[in-house]
Amino acid sequence: MSATNSRIVVLVLILANMLDLLPGKILPISILLGTALLCMEGAVPTVVAFSLFLSPCLTLLSNTYSFSATLLVAVLLIPLQIVLVLLHRNDRSQENNSEHLPLFIIWAFVFFAVMVTRGLLGPLTEYRLHWLQYLTVYGTFYGLSGILVVIKRIPASHIVLPGLFYMSFVYPLMEMSFLAVPSMATSEIGLRAWEEFGAISVPRLGGMLVAAAIVCRNTDKRGLFRTSILVLSLALAVPLIVYGYTRQVYLGVLVVVGVYLFKRLCDTKYSRSKRIALISANVLAIVAAGMLFLDVELLSTSRIVTDDALSNSRFTTWHEAWEMILEQPFLGYHVGYFGEHGNSPWVHNWYLEAWLEHGLIGLLLFLVATYFFLRLWILVPINHPLYGWGLLALFQLTVVQFSGDIARNSIMLFFVCVALAWRVRSPKPENKHVFSERLYVEQQTANTVRW
Repeated sequence: MSATNSRIVVLVLILANMLDLLPGKILPISILLGTALLCMEGAVPTVVAFSLFLSPCLTLLSNTYSFSATLLVAVLLIPLQIVLVLLHRNDRSQENNSEHLPLFIIWAFVFFAVMVTRGLLGPLTEYRLHWLQYLTVYGTFYGLSGILVVIKRIPASHIVLPGLFYMSFVYPLMEMSFLAVPSMATSEIGLRAWEEFGAISVPRLGGMLVAAAIVCRNTDKRGLFRTSILVLSLALAVPLIVYGYTRQVYLGVLVVVGVYLFKRLCDTKYSRSKRIALISANVLAIVAAGMLFLDVELLSTSRIVTDDALSNSRFTTWHEAWEMILEQPFLGYHVGYFGEHGNSPWVHNWYLEAWLEHGLIGLLLFLVATYFFLRLWILVPINHPLYGWGLLALFQLTVVQFSGDIARNSIMLFFVCVALAWRVRSPKPENKHVFSERLYVEQQTANTVRW
């Protein structure tokens, strides 16, 4: 089958899932069929996309065959990733940055040593055992995916179509069409009334899909293909984001769109009219996201009664965590301490939890990762293939400041790997021409890689 025909079949499967047209018994077969077609174009981008957008497919498969999703990741997917890493470990391309992988490996070793040691302090409660299991399995899973991206130099635009395919299975899970979401969502808690709807994970994936589609629209040279991908991504993700009533996703999408438009404004020579248009679009995005945020956070008292997750004030939680940090700022406590003594199961903030439960060394690890994230956003031009990963990392870094704990946010290890191991050095004044020429070569090389 030709590349064009395989893409058409995948797009048809995506649309069928969004309209909930496929019978339940066919859905696992459609996952295998779509994966086979995507692997014909590139096995590594497909595996990476699955690792980033795996939640709907894993839930569907685990419900169909009655097995643990975590067990599937540990027994099947991690060994598959290890095999791919070993097969491609000697791949070399121009200006390959895989020599920087030892930096990530050192960071990851210290990270797991600190986290596991803190997790084993004190009695092994049910929460702590789950925390350790989730972090070790999914942290390894996401870290290996990041290594594959670095070794094969995969641009973020290459995982959009596979990610869109795997993400589309959320609608068959909820047994509704994307067109029916506004009428099916309740006025109090939106889609949270549906047990199959992951109130946190699914809107997050939708926000990341929107960010990836923006990257694809900006970097992919196939006009009709990239336009269809952008339209399908927005049609799939926007209902999940708007009716998910997940506040951090609103903010994350706002930050991504704002930073993207600002970066594009700075990196590209635009006429005055285009600059005004970009600024206006930015303002509209801020206003729209702000209205959604206020609607969920402040204006609906009925939601506070119905759903405790929506009524939980992050500011109260963070203030309480800060007071605990001040009592023991250097060594910290242990995993689950805030859940035992605070007003919430966890702190709902990446940095505060690292400092509170893992001490200054835990906070330092996260600050090092953030430094390399900042290098991605500041140094990499918008038309460089690496910039897309920086934009996705920015979205994830935003949302992990508002929800979940470190283990549940282990997807950040993927972006830490990309930021530490595949990085661009800042240009010296006398070498600006050489730096720009190298980025141009990297961009042209990435654009020739098949998705």
